[in-house]
Amino acid sequence: MDLDTKQIISQIIAFLIMLWILKRFAWKPLLQIMDERRLHIKAEFENIEHQKLDIKKLKAEYENTLKGIDAEARVRLQESVNEGRKIADEIQQSARVQSQEIIKKAQDEIKEEVSKAKIQLKDQVVDLAMQATGKIIKKSMDANQQKELVSEFIKEAEFK
Repeated sequence: MDLDTKQIISQIIAFLIMLWILKRFAWKPLLQIMDERRLHIKAEFENIEHQKLDIKKLKAEYENTLKGIDAEARVRLQESVNEGRKIADEIQQSARVQSQEIIKKAQDEIKEEVSKAKIQLKDQVVDLAMQATGKIIKKSMDANQQKELVSEFIKEAEFK
């Protein structure tokens, strides 16, 4: 095998020129593009991390808001229950007052009816007594004596 030194040297020089041209025009722009891509990917990962943190914060705020809403709902429910109890107590008190008024009215009416019944009974007794007395006395008394006797009886009956 014959190796030609001129050819080997020319190939080495061509290789070095080619290497220098690639390094100058291709390798630097390729490395720059790869660096830009790496920085872009790094920025995207950082952005994703920030978004994760934001999501965690939003989730925490959401949970706190839910807890606040639950607490407020419990407070309102308790207030409603208390208000319902208060209204029920007021209704019961009102019903008691009304029932006492009705009982008092009924007792007053009963007393009034008893008084009326006593007066009617008294009047009936007086009438019966007068009729009976009148029959007995008619036979033995005259009209003036009957009037005196009836007025005495009425006066005595009024005091009782």
